[in-house]
Amino acid sequence: MRQRRWLEFLKDYDFKLSYHPGKANVVADALSRKSLHMSSLMAKELDLIEEFRDLSLVCEVTPKSVKLGMLKLTNPFLEEIKECQKRDHKLMEKMVLVNEGKEVDFGVDENGV
Repeated sequence: MRQRRWLEFLKDYDFKLSYHPGKANVVADALSRKSLHMSSLMAKELDLIEEFRDLSLVCEVTPKSVKLGMLKLTNPFLEEIKECQKRDHKLMEKMVLVNEGKEVDFGVDENGV
């Protein structure tokens, strides 16, 4: 049963299978442990990719790496601040002075805040 599962897993790969009987196969235990470890890593990798898919992240698997798309987080709080600033007449007067270079105690950042 176990061999059938491995055969199903490996059927799409082009490889040469070599059998080493008995004592000639001195690294059998180490290789079998490593393959089990690698298969569990592959399962964890697939779970992680599925989680990224659920988060709508772009995931590209290349031969040497896994690339994730850029994730941009926005906060509506900044937009609320901008709207409130527009309604504050004293602050708008200060912003005009800052833009004219007459006010040095205040500044406006790249977001207009």
